[in-house]
Amino acid sequence: MPQPVIKWSGSKRKLARFIVPNIPTTGTYFEPFIGGGSILGAIGPRKSYAGDVISELVGLWDAIKNFPDTLASAYSRHWNGLQDQGPTYYYKVRDDFNKKRNPADLLFLSRTCVNGLIRFNSAGEFNNSLHHTRPGIHPDTLRDIIHEWSGIVRKTTFLATDYKKLLSKAQEGDIAYLDPPYMGNKGRYQKLTFDFDSLWETLDLLNHRKVLWILSLDGKSGDRNYSKTLSEPLKLSKKSFLLDGESSAFPRLLNKRLDRVKESLFMNFGGET
Repeated sequence: MPQPVIKWSGSKRKLARFIVPNIPTTGTYFEPFIGGGSILGAIGPRKSYAGDVISELVGLWDAIKNFPDTLASAYSRHWNGLQDQGPTYYYKVRDDFNKKRNPADLLFLSRTCVNGLIRFNSAGEFNNSLHHTRPGIHPDTLRDIIHEWSGIVRKTTFLATDYKKLLSKAQEGDIAYLDPPYMGNKGRYQKLTFDFDSLWETLDLLNHRKVLWILSLDGKSGDRNYSKTLSEPLKLSKKSFLLDGESSAFPRLLNKRLDRVKESLFMNFGGET
């Protein structure tokens, strides 16, 4: 599996070994909540559609696919600027990003901010602070990672759109992996909360269209249990599992606690997990 190119809270990197063997090699692959792309990266190049409603994230993925050299060079320039000028350089780039939404600026911020956590406030501005004790990944290392990912996603079409619109392209025999926002972290990336009732309706539609899908949701996180909400996907799926996930970054950052997430996995077909 390639090293992460975009850091994103809720990464499924550690769960990829359970999820990927269940993804058929035939049909078009869909991932409407792309985040850091751990599952897409583990699958490798294939015809696929991926996206998110966060246009800045999708813009960064497009840059990784189409302009790897430009992106890597911009990161190198920013990284050297940070080493030479210190924190003032980071906050200058952050101000520039909030005005211009340049993907290269977002990549630099994600690699040098606290816990690598991409976070927007209610005004839509990136508001995480500089991680003072880490210099950020070295430009030469990140350049190699960017180029590796550029090859991985060369057959992927990235769309800045709602998951329902992206999945409307899926046909019988296609496969979708859905990893919607953590239930305990609503509003961390955008001020709008996620409508899970609409998600259940979409899964039902996919069932009727004979589109295969795998859904991951946090089943337990710290002292929070989402079993009541999980009753709906249980009705819509054929198989379900509870797996050990990664610690949740938002509680660690905001509340100074470490929450180990138990990940619930659902499938509407018979997989191998």
